[in-house]
Amino acid sequence: RMIDASIWKSQNFGTLQPMTRLLLIGLITTADDQGRAMAHPSVLRGELFTFDDDIKSADVQLWLQELHSVQKNY
Repeated sequence: RMIDASIWKSQNFGTLQPMTRLLLIGLITTADDQGRAMAHPSVLRGELFTFDDDIKSADVQLWLQELHSVQKNY
C-alpha cells in the first residue's frame, strides 16, 4: 500500500496523537484491496503492536475513537 507523502502536511492528520497516527498508517498498510480491515481493538493490537507489551486493547480502542471523530478521509 502507498501512503501519499502529503499526509504529513495534513492538518487533520497532524492533530491526531502520535500513536493514533501510527494506528492509521497500520490500518492503511494492512487493509485488503477494498480498504477493509478487522477493526476489533484486540485484533489490531495483536497485528500492529505485536512487540509492544505496554499497549493494551483499551489503548487501541481510544485511538480508533479518535480516528472516528476526525471527519476527513486520508
